[in-house]
Amino acid sequence: MAFISCKEVTEAINNGYGQTSVFMKTSLPTNAQQWFTLWRQAGNPPDAGAVPSTGTVCDSSTLGAMQIQDAGSGKKLHAYSIGAAALNWGGVVILYDRLWHAGTLPFQTSSTLITGVTAPNRYTSGIGNCLFLETASGQGSGTYPITVSISYTNEIGTPGRIATFEITSAFAANRVIFGLLQSPDRGVQSIQSYSCSSVPNSGTFNIVMYNQSMFNYIGYPAAYYLERDLIYQVAHLPIVQNGACLSGLFWSAEASPSFVWGTIKMVQG
Repeated sequence: MAFISCKEVTEAINNGYGQTSVFMKTSLPTNAQQWFTLWRQAGNPPDAGAVPSTGTVCDSSTLGAMQIQDAGSGKKLHAYSIGAAALNWGGVVILYDRLWHAGTLPFQTSSTLITGVTAPNRYTSGIGNCLFLETASGQGSGTYPITVSISYTNEIGTPGRIATFEITSAFAANRVIFGLLQSPDRGVQSIQSYSCSSVPNSGTFNIVMYNQSMFNYIGYPAAYYLERDLIYQVAHLPIVQNGACLSGLFWSAEASPSFVWGTIKMVQG
């Protein structure tokens, strides 16, 4: 069934169908005004996320995923509130469902096939599935910008489409680089290969697939916890798929090492 009123959401929470997952990540990178992944940071979840050696489906059992309880038979799990905070500086956290990833990949100019599993097991139509790059180890000197081109099958099953990602300068580990799908594509069903326009003297990266429907932002001021209501304030109530691999990205306003924490609150209905 689905919720048809705010009252039903509140009643489900009061009747014990709600749950809260808490995250806290430490030893964050110090670069200001850049996106970074929380996947490979220590904290809670208690283990840093694994870096796959080949293409791998991600789910709630994957090392590094936030802990959730799947919805029961005939029900769906919805996020109804997300919150975040950090010590001493303001910023933004994004919570998302990590569908699939591949790594640790070297920079290579020749076309390199992705081995292992090449497609997710959630959002299999591909609609709304997008990609980002995650630097597994920092890049050294080289000829910049470096364009990473990823060959993929789009949402209508056409292979050989190209997503592009531009790395403008040497980056630290755990940096996130967003790219563009080939126009007018609306999503990704699977990945085939990648190539790079040039090769730095060091560095590796991961390719990560996520779905836009679970890409939720929460901004917060310095040293304050801020929670966003997805019932009344945003009226979004996104579905958290059974087996979802929830993780986060963060953007810091200042270059200050610290930690970030927050919650995602969910309800079945």
